Amino acid sequence: AQGKIEAMKAGGIHVCENLGVLGELCADVF
Repeated sequence: AQGKIEAMKAGGIHVCENLGVLGELCADVF
């Protein structure tokens, strides 16, 4: 499960950057 979480963090960073303002919410999640 930890590996999946790390993968989500790695991928989430790029996804959140694309979201722009909503990326701030992602930053709180990750």
